Amino acid sequence: MQAQRNRELVVVLGLNQAQTEAEADRWRRHGAVVMRAHDAAGCLRVATAVSPDRIVLDRRVPRRLVRLLEAHPVSAAARIEWLPAVGTNQQDLAA
Repeated sequence: MQAQRNRELVVVLGLNQAQTEAEADRWRRHGAVVMRAHDAAGCLRVATAVSPDRIVLDRRVPRRLVRLLEAHPVSAAARIEWLPAVGTNQQDLAA
């Protein structure tokens, strides 16, 4: 049985280091505990070990990773979200 957490636990996997760090910082500002993964295998290891509340993934990760995360009993309850495409920001949208 998982203990009740006071803060949200978020795992972030981005293939662009600057974007990954920016996303991790955004979640930290919202009070979350953030764990960054550097590749798909690392993300799977972390997420299946810590039972995150949310997993934020780069859209370029293998779909197999998503299926494994959704199938594993430890990570299955996590909400999976996607990083915006690299280069997408308000200035790009306004142009």
